[in-house]
Amino acid sequence: MDEPWVPDNFGLGLGVACVSLVCWGTWSNTAKAAERLPFAYYYYDFSLGVFAAAAVAFATIGAQKIYIEEEGKRYTLNDDKTLYRFLAAVGAGAVFNVANLLLVVAIQIAGLSVAFPIAIGTALVLGTVLTYLIDEAGRPEFLFPGVGLGLLAIIAMSLAHRQKDREANQAVSINRASYPHTPTVVSECTPDGQAYLHPHPHPELTEKVPLLRSGSDNDSSSSGGLRVVDEEGGATDGPVRGTLFKLVVCIVSGLLMSLWSPLAAYSRDSKGEGLALTTYGSFLFYTATVVVTTPILVALQNAGILLPRVGPRVRLSLYCCRPLSEHGWGLLGGLIWSVGTLANLLSGDEIGYAIGYAIGQSAPMVATLWGLLYYREFEGCSNVVMAYLAAMFVFYGGAVGIIAYGGSG
Repeated sequence: MDEPWVPDNFGLGLGVACVSLVCWGTWSNTAKAAERLPFAYYYYDFSLGVFAAAAVAFATIGAQKIYIEEEGKRYTLNDDKTLYRFLAAVGAGAVFNVANLLLVVAIQIAGLSVAFPIAIGTALVLGTVLTYLIDEAGRPEFLFPGVGLGLLAIIAMSLAHRQKDREANQAVSINRASYPHTPTVVSECTPDGQAYLHPHPHPELTEKVPLLRSGSDNDSSSSGGLRVVDEEGGATDGPVRGTLFKLVVCIVSGLLMSLWSPLAAYSRDSKGEGLALTTYGSFLFYTATVVVTTPILVALQNAGILLPRVGPRVRLSLYCCRPLSEHGWGLLGGLIWSVGTLANLLSGDEIGYAIGYAIGQSAPMVATLWGLLYYREFEGCSNVVMAYLAAMFVFYGGAVGIIAYGGSG
């Protein structure tokens, strides 16, 4: 292949953007499958999978071209404008990695119903606006109302999770009322904030309920290990995070998450001065930065420095000692995310970077479908929860439709 492959019409570009939507809504399933693996080890594998997929794409359909060749232009180390394009791609990878780790922390300590509207909502709105300032493709009179519908969808999803948690906690309260002197032992915690609660000595009451109580003073940090929840509903070990701390983590995560798309767009903007990177070249530097920064960030997080820790403290030196089979889920998660992100970037080459980014940010709709149809996470929930979910799907469907129509003109 002499030239990198890119979508060559709007319909194909829109289809590629939808691939990113599906991949971004699917990769987190691998984290659920690897729930017994320490998060630090999973994220190492995730970052390696991200880079491996980007490298393969660059070497094959990317035609091994780092920057867009233009007649009469050649890159030199003294060309500051072109150097800024490389730095933008590196910066996109760095801010994404920090934001992604903070998003995991935000979900763990604040719950989905708080973390998603703040972090993902901020990333959707601010990221789309900043990306549009770099590449003013599409009609803003359709793009931004579509983003507004996406924000309403996030709020509806948040309300659904909040109501679901409230109903599950009421069920636990009934069990505690029946056995008032029996502590509830949390023996398993999953990445999506769920836990298996075992009120012993009556195992027949075992059920899966949310561990995190969003907006409650009883929210506990994910310190990992075996935790006992006392009769008041609070964890007997691990630090308790205050409301301000939770909000700061959510906001910072959203702000950083909103920056990687405009940085990636700038690195590929051929209308400016200097040589622009190809989509594959930009993504290669992006993912290489993810791999390089992951050991540093995970080590800081594991030590509780700068980044709050997710899960138990682990010995990072034992990562290579884990069985080979345990590394598969993280690598697969990174592969799926990488395919989705590359698809999102490629779609932007044809339909506009802001439009592609906004459509991709509708991925929580796909993630909710997995939870609804495959994991059966909403079985037994009230009609109120199902109504919120229905509203979410309507808002997301409207958002994708309006945004796509605004880019087709």
